[in-house]
Amino acid sequence: MQSHLTRGDLEHFQLKLLARETQLRRATANADVDSGAQLERNLHELREVDAALERLNAGTYGFCMRCGKPMDRARLELFPAARFDMCCMENEEIEHERRHAGLDEPLTGKRSGAPPP
Repeated sequence: MQSHLTRGDLEHFQLKLLARETQLRRATANADVDSGAQLERNLHELREVDAALERLNAGTYGFCMRCGKPMDRARLELFPAARFDMCCMENEEIEHERRHAGLDEPLTGKRSGAPPP
C-alpha cells in the first residue's frame, strides 16, 4: 500500500505518538485509586496509540481501517492514533450506539427480544 504521507510526515507522527505514549504510561503508573474512570480512558488511549505505532511499522498508518482510503493529514494531526476517516468514524459511532441500545436491525429499529408486530 503506497502511503500518501511523506517520510517526514511519518516521522513527525511517530514522534507525536511516542510522546503521547510516554505521557500515558506515566499517567497510568502514577494513577491513584480514586481516578478509576480516568485510568480507564488513559488505558484505552494507550491501546489506540500502540495500535497506531504498529500500523506505522506495518506501513498501513494513515489509511482508514474501514474503507482503506487515505485519511486527511489534518485529522491525523489532531488525533495521530485515528483508525478511521471522518465519514467512517461517524458510521462507527452510529453502529456502536445501535449495538449498545440493543437494536437487532439498524434500519428497522427492532429491539432485541421484542416480539414481532
